[in-house]
Amino acid sequence: MTDAPVSTSLARIMISYSRKDKEFVRQVYDGLLKLGLPAENVWVDWEGIPLSADWMAEITKGIQSADVIVFIISPDSVSSKVCAEELELALANNKKLVPILHREPNKGDKLDPKIAATNWVYMRPQDNFEATLPALFETINTDLEWVAEHTRLLSKGIEWQQRDQNPSYLLRGVDLLAGETFITTAASGKDPLPTELQANYISASRTDDLRRRRRNQSIAVVVSIVLAGLALFAYLQRNSALESERVATYNFLASEARQLVGARFDLAGLLALESLRVATTSAAPGYAPTREDYGRAISTVGQVAAASPTLYRQLASPHTSSLSGLVFAPDGSFAISSDNEGVIARWNGETFQLEWEQTVASVRGLAIHPDSGTLLISDNGILKLMDASTGEVLLESAGGPFYENPVFSPDGSRIATNDAGLITVLDSSNLEIRTTIQTWPDEPAQFFTFSPDGRRIVAASLHLGAWDAATGELLTEILEAHIDETDTVHHITALTFIPGERVLATVDFAGYLRLRDPNTLENNRGTYTLNNLVTSLSSPLEGSLVAAASKDYRLILVDTATGETDYRSGGHARFLERVAYSPDGRFILSASEDGHISAWLADPTSPAATDALVRLAGSTPELVYAAFHPASGKAAVGTIDGEIFLVDLATGELIRPSLGRIDYLGDLAFSPDGAWLVAGFNANEAAIRIWDVASRREVEVRDSRGGAYAISFSSDGSQLFFGAFGTRDNPLSSWSFGGGNPTSINLPLADYTESSAMSPSGDWLAISQFSYLGILETDTVACCRWETTDLSGRVATAMVFTPGEEALITGMDNGLVLLWDLTAEQFLPIELFEHLDSVRGLAISPDGRRLVSISDDGSLALIDLEDALMHRSEPDFSAVVLSDLVVDGSGFLEVAFGPDGVNAYTFDILGNLRIWNLDPDTWSQLLCSRVGRNLTQDEWARYLGDDYRPTCPED
Repeated sequence: MTDAPVSTSLARIMISYSRKDKEFVRQVYDGLLKLGLPAENVWVDWEGIPLSADWMAEITKGIQSADVIVFIISPDSVSSKVCAEELELALANNKKLVPILHREPNKGDKLDPKIAATNWVYMRPQDNFEATLPALFETINTDLEWVAEHTRLLSKGIEWQQRDQNPSYLLRGVDLLAGETFITTAASGKDPLPTELQANYISASRTDDLRRRRRNQSIAVVVSIVLAGLALFAYLQRNSALESERVATYNFLASEARQLVGARFDLAGLLALESLRVATTSAAPGYAPTREDYGRAISTVGQVAAASPTLYRQLASPHTSSLSGLVFAPDGSFAISSDNEGVIARWNGETFQLEWEQTVASVRGLAIHPDSGTLLISDNGILKLMDASTGEVLLESAGGPFYENPVFSPDGSRIATNDAGLITVLDSSNLEIRTTIQTWPDEPAQFFTFSPDGRRIVAASLHLGAWDAATGELLTEILEAHIDETDTVHHITALTFIPGERVLATVDFAGYLRLRDPNTLENNRGTYTLNNLVTSLSSPLEGSLVAAASKDYRLILVDTATGETDYRSGGHARFLERVAYSPDGRFILSASEDGHISAWLADPTSPAATDALVRLAGSTPELVYAAFHPASGKAAVGTIDGEIFLVDLATGELIRPSLGRIDYLGDLAFSPDGAWLVAGFNANEAAIRIWDVASRREVEVRDSRGGAYAISFSSDGSQLFFGAFGTRDNPLSSWSFGGGNPTSINLPLADYTESSAMSPSGDWLAISQFSYLGILETDTVACCRWETTDLSGRVATAMVFTPGEEALITGMDNGLVLLWDLTAEQFLPIELFEHLDSVRGLAISPDGRRLVSISDDGSLALIDLEDALMHRSEPDFSAVVLSDLVVDGSGFLEVAFGPDGVNAYTFDILGNLRIWNLDPDTWSQLLCSRVGRNLTQDEWARYLGDDYRPTCPED
């Protein structure tokens, strides 16, 4: 804080922050001073104003005298009462806000809508502080004349108000004209808008001026003009407020969607779709949604649509509490769920649409007959056999114990139930008791099941035992069956037989999954640590997989043959309590304690995953190079051990055997028609190999004089261009593909050629070397029509021409994606996007509308190329990023669009082939199909508040 005279040529700022961010604020303060902002222009409370009677006066003075309020966003500032009061006062005075995101707010933190609607300056620990500082300085001082006038008139208005509206403090003469100009200029959309105090102050000044002049006729004319101006101002202020509310609303919805996607995919999807609707809908006359509005909203839709690709559907569950049963029919054609409140629901086993529901007293468990598909429920302790198609009761038990959690024997002839550790076995044809089994009195069994042959019943609590299902005789038991390495005894929380492995799986409170001999019950088949409380297990009829319902909101899949564990999130926001595998192993249903049910694809490569924005299509060994030719349905890959394979894009499988082995692979490329595959490699002898793709036969080996890299075909496939891999004397060569020796092309720089790209017409070839980019004419191989040697030591690692050849797109080794305008007078780059690591691939959709870039950092960016080409010459141009996605685990190698322009293919270094839906026009439909519902009335009131409307089409 300082009372020294301030500089009027630069903005006066006040920094609002939490004391926990003081070190960062000092860094910002010092940085702004180094850029020329005088210290006297910065109001910062370094030590903390004592909470005395003068505290609010000091804060008020600092805010009212500032042109710009810089608000440091962090979890502490968002939750700070002082920061909230400072922000409220700044908003009440319509101050220009510059929010700086230093640390991400915590999940659930609510940002003020005005902060959410204002463009942020990103200065997080992972951001480049030094590079961002000049942009912050520029933002603070943008439109300074207007902002300074806003501050001047506000200060005068406050002084007038504090002096009991004494007329001597009103504006007169030139000052009054300037004030009225300020009000009328606000109609053009200036920010910040005038405050009500300023408007009243200027109106009172004009009224006083007219009174003093006592010219009634003139007064009438001028008053009408001023009143009309003020009426216009009120109208415009209302419209501006509506527009600000629209922007704040869609930003808020997008923020909530991004935070919820890991826990509640359904709600995140619906909020993302509502964000898109609000972002693309005009809220007031004179305001139209912008390109940036659409980009920010659709990128959120894309992020949510790409999340949890194995989450197949979220069911429109009628349950609102814990489920008491969840089971598939034996043929998988339907599934049944129930809860303790008595609600029973039947679901289609393929689409998971609700087929019927009914309510009884209280369902305490259910099962489905393994042959007939008859439904069995425990209705408040009474067994009822029901027609699963209609819900009609066919037979019910008379008297007996309180029957709970019934299960059928594998052949369907018997039923076992439990009542506080007393297991009762009944005849399924008449519900008469056959035998009873009394488990441990001190630890009554809670979980039980029939063995696969139906001869035994296995039950568990703290102990584990097996009984003869016909006689009730105890066959074997293990007391305190789950003891960990610290000799702690754990209760068993679930058990199931895994038919494909002929093994019994049990799990305990500590998350130890133990695989046991199905006869002796001994833990001799392996132990896996899940580190989570698991409450339910289920396994398909074949295979080695077991699904577990975890208390950390996730579904866990364990391959008991290999020990591989797959944790899946996004389906639930509460503890998982039930899980059920479909008999054929395709689907898994999971249910949480709030009654929410999700359907998952067991196999992440399943074709049914097409409703996700991205799906895993196949997996190969680790890779070093990849090339696509989607029109032919083929890809080629070079593995880390030197093998070259073709890949079938339809199945994601390697086409064996390999085409051959190359120890030092330099590049892979298909000919334009997909008939030939060329591999370049680093060698002193033959360094280019060529295969006929149809026959998979190697047809030619050529000497490229020291290796081959950065391979490009001419558009007709008659010429092959490649960079030398091992010498600076021959940086680029050209071959007639039909034969002949390579022809060297002289380049301005004798250096390694890093990448190349052929134009669609075949007239131009772009090449990149260290700090160099050039475009040569292919007919004359003369270099170069466009070139630059000013890449600051960078190199283009990927390149592609736009279909109309009006621009070249380059991906750089520092992560930048640049557009080079080939119609402009100067050959200069325009930034489109920045990855965190080197760009590995670029591709343009067949219609030329979208550009996709991939990076070593595992990120994929989808850019509106049509928009970029349309607006590229605008001074403040910024590209519309349709999606910015990150794949965990590995960096990308190559990308290509499919012929339909919807799907794109990527390979990463681990060998994962993924198929992406990169058509944003389809993402809303994808989300609606997976979410399976609309917002509830309560959710709508919480997040939107206006008149309810369905987000997704209703059947």
